[in-house]
Amino acid sequence: MMKTTELPNAFVVDSEWTIESIKLFGYQTITTFTGVSTFTGAYLQIWDGSPDDPDSNVIWGDLVTNRMTSTSFANIFRVPEDRSSTANNRAIMDIVCETPGLVLNPGTYCIDFSLDGSATSGPWHPPITISGQNTTGNALQYTDSWGPVLDSATNAPQGSPFEIYGSSEPVPVPVSDYALYIVFILIVSFALIGYRRII
Repeated sequence: MMKTTELPNAFVVDSEWTIESIKLFGYQTITTFTGVSTFTGAYLQIWDGSPDDPDSNVIWGDLVTNRMTSTSFANIFRVPEDRSSTANNRAIMDIVCETPGLVLNPGTYCIDFSLDGSATSGPWHPPITISGQNTTGNALQYTDSWGPVLDSATNAPQGSPFEIYGSSEPVPVPVSDYALYIVFILIVSFALIGYRRII
């Protein structure tokens, strides 16, 4: 059983999010592609900031509980940047994780995760790939300490793909804010009425 190192990814919440699941992506190098995923586990936690910041805290999850509920072929293969290979031994898999009780208010958060698989290579996590663009994000990786995920050829920072599923709700404005807004409108209205009367 192989296990990846931790890999966090930042995202911004602009309203109240109720997150039901998070989809991760990974691959293991195998001899013959069968279409069947070799992933056996996914572990994730949410930080209220970047995990390399000593003021950041884990606010949900852990790296002990297996959150993976399904895994399947994503219809993508990992190939060299110059597309010189047509090998199908690095099939990328969808890895879906349920996230019960995960509700986030507006702010910046990080997903921190690791993966298990039954094949002897990896698991590996593919970076975000954008044709013609070297820098694709700001993912971090933990080995002995937190550090940026860098492209091996260009040394450019890489992003890490993931998808979040759930629902969002506008954050309610406190009643006191509404009251101040109404008072302001009334003051402006009276001022305009007085101005018109003077004219």
